Amino acid sequence: MERYLVMLEVSQKQAYIFGSNKLKDNIRNSAIIAWIMSPEYFEQVINAPEKFNQKDNLVYSGGGHIVLEFPTKESAVTFVRKITF
Repeated sequence: MERYLVMLEVSQKQAYIFGSNKLKDNIRNSAIIAWIMSPEYFEQVINAPEKFNQKDNLVYSGGGHIVLEFPTKESAVTFVRKITF
């Protein structure tokens, strides 16, 4: 069975998280990255369980990046376009 992987990553995480001298800003920035790279965020943005859901699509999530799998190239491309535009 063919599957198509999608890997998304937040670049410059450290610079973004630690861009302030204030601990509360660093914590907030870290939480923002954690949220936008979470499967729950993707489920909310896509809002169509048949196109994205954790059970069927999540391979790995952590550290500011996520790996997802899709059954077709078209479904992977559609997901990426929806998430990144």
